[in-house]
Amino acid sequence: MSKEDKMLLEDVNRNPTKYRKSDKGYDEIQLEKKREAVASLLRTPLEFGVPKDESNAAWGRAQSFVGKYSGMKLQVATDFVLQTYNSIEGRAAYQVVRSPGVDKDIFTVNCSNTIFYKEADANARILAHFIQTGEIPFPELITR
Repeated sequence: MSKEDKMLLEDVNRNPTKYRKSDKGYDEIQLEKKREAVASLLRTPLEFGVPKDESNAAWGRAQSFVGKYSGMKLQVATDFVLQTYNSIEGRAAYQVVRSPGVDKDIFTVNCSNTIFYKEADANARILAHFIQTGEIPFPELITR
């Protein structure tokens, strides 16, 4: 069983009301749609451009996400760098950099974790998606 399938199964067990139940179990189509959505989310690029007129709102989303989901305290918070202390004891640490451009700002997202490397990559991609869209479709995937 793949890691994605395990996470999906855990989500079904924690939140069974999200899924329709038939006489054969949970609706396979709905489960497949969630699998595809998670796979797409986990391919979100960690460096991306945000139009200048949306950049401040995106930066605010980065700050709120890091404040809520980081296992480490903020070390640096400026208009262009957001960084927590380094990861210890398996806690997620974040760094977000905003580089000014002509018509858009470039955001670069990083998450590190001394124990959970794959989960740190997933966290970074979820953060990148949230910065761009304002949505966290699967908050249960975030490891603190």
